[in-house]
Amino acid sequence: MNLEQPISALRSVVHLAPPVVGQSDGIARMAAAIAAAPEAGVAFVVDDQTHLLGVVTRKDLDTQLLALALPKLAARRVDLADQKEVWGWAHGVDATAANLMVGMAVASVDEPLSKAIERAIADGRDVVPVVDSDKRLLGYISVFEVLAAQLEPES
Repeated sequence: MNLEQPISALRSVVHLAPPVVGQSDGIARMAAAIAAAPEAGVAFVVDDQTHLLGVVTRKDLDTQLLALALPKLAARRVDLADQKEVWGWAHGVDATAANLMVGMAVASVDEPLSKAIERAIADGRDVVPVVDSDKRLLGYISVFEVLAAQLEPES
């Protein structure tokens, strides 16, 4: 696989069924989305036209679930939490994807795969959302899968 090719030429690396939620979706829907595609590790938050608005990471959702299920343990972690986590806890069972989502660098179908992977690694992300020119979510790329594929001999 030539990583300098545009993503559009390497369609096999793009997961075309990303786990998506809407801004107003709650914790149960976010958990179901992430559980349906655990390799993504995120739920992509989109609007009604599938424009990517942000992501809810499994780590952030795990923290929210911990606060709901085991509040005493979560309270001990407050010193380790950042402000966004603490505000997320304040929403409790009413937390929505809009409350918990964070931004994530995206890749366009026309950019080289190498640039998308480099940006994801620099941002400490495991996946890269792929969007069209209107910022509609098309799918995502797994950094691990792309890097592991580089170990395979060319055929």
